[in-house]
Amino acid sequence: MAKNFFFGRYRDMKTIKTTKKLAAGNILKFRFVIYLIFACITLTTACMNLDLKNEMETIDTETSLTSEESSISYEYSDTGLFVSGENVDNFYDTADTEPPDVITACGENEEQNGSACLISGAESNFIRVATDEKSYIKYESEVENANLVELGELYSLEHLILLWGEAAASGITLPLKIEDINTNNTTIDLSLPPSTGVPVSITEVMADPVGDEPLNEFVKITNYGTADVDLGGYMIDDNGDYNGDILPEGTILHGNESAVITQTGSESGSDNIKIIYIPSSIGSNGLKNSESETIELYDSEGFLISYMHTTLNPKEGCAIKRILPAIPSSYEGAFTYSEECR
Repeated sequence: MAKNFFFGRYRDMKTIKTTKKLAAGNILKFRFVIYLIFACITLTTACMNLDLKNEMETIDTETSLTSEESSISYEYSDTGLFVSGENVDNFYDTADTEPPDVITACGENEEQNGSACLISGAESNFIRVATDEKSYIKYESEVENANLVELGELYSLEHLILLWGEAAASGITLPLKIEDINTNNTTIDLSLPPSTGVPVSITEVMADPVGDEPLNEFVKITNYGTADVDLGGYMIDDNGDYNGDILPEGTILHGNESAVITQTGSESGSDNIKIIYIPSSIGSNGLKNSESETIELYDSEGFLISYMHTTLNPKEGCAIKRILPAIPSSYEGAFTYSEECR
């Protein structure tokens, strides 16, 4: 079987480097020294001969944390995680011989799947794995006919993994090796059920354009699957009143293609993206500027395909975007402002 395989930030790159800021460590002992100094100054001269410099140098740094900003380089390769930098000698807790413990505490929109938490979308799975110590994930085997990307930091207490494509649609077993900085590791196997549906999502909304309103408002949708989708009879709506705008018959959205839905005469869109014109403003007399509202996409039979619901309020000239097309709508962090407005 041919492989359509993508690991965001991982497999197609031999190394990954990122700069970390390490926070101050062993706060309790540091506070003790401060209190000691204060007592010496304000209460008595009995501490005059105490060598505070040496006392501070013996503060326990076994967790590698330092009070100064430090540059640590993480290099990921097939052999594991290599750490280098100015304070790397203090980074390893050499006494740690225990593998990371996986913590399973799923949120309201998640369901438990083995040791992980899962949100299923249309031909997509969004997986969250949490551990009791910072760790990184090694993927034990390549996933055929799938796209996989890990969001957030490489070395973290929480790992967010998005899997989409044919493998997500048919269901797979995903083995994950979770490893800490000392190569202590544990392996979990996730059995992901088939995730079906129409892989089309609302990926961007411009509710408060700089130009004429509501003329230049738009909603962008994306087909993150590989098959064409006939959008004829689909409806774009706001606030769940099911009284929105019907998309024209014969409107085809090809696999991995996006389209902008906007009013006829609008200046939105560009030459390299499909534009779907509707005869009137989007939603109920246009989209709101003063507060966020839910935008929905229904198929021709009235089933909800995708929606954008966020607490982000519109800003003039700023779009609200889905961070990745396949991220499920129910994930609380699915949306953000366009890059120039963050």
